[in-house]
Amino acid sequence: MIRNGGKPSMVKVEGLRKRFGSHTTLDGVSFRVAPREIYSYLGPKVTGKITTIRILMGLTHRSEGALLKRFQEGRNGGCS
Repeated sequence: MIRNGGKPSMVKVEGLRKRFGSHTTLDGVSFRVAPREIYSYLGPKVTGKITTIRILMGLTHRSEGALLKRFQEGRNGGCS
């Protein structure tokens, strides 16, 4: 588990940035998700929500920032 000032985190994102050429999609996104916590990521269209999820899943590379995650495979192949 990732420690955050003594508190465990399952996901920790700090200063996440993503650029596509001269266009910046994400500019300094930071958040933490603790175990058993439900996190909602809301915003208007074209604000980088899908890009953030793609980076978390490893489908897209970030331009800058730190990303730490701890996922555990469940018995049925899903996350638990």
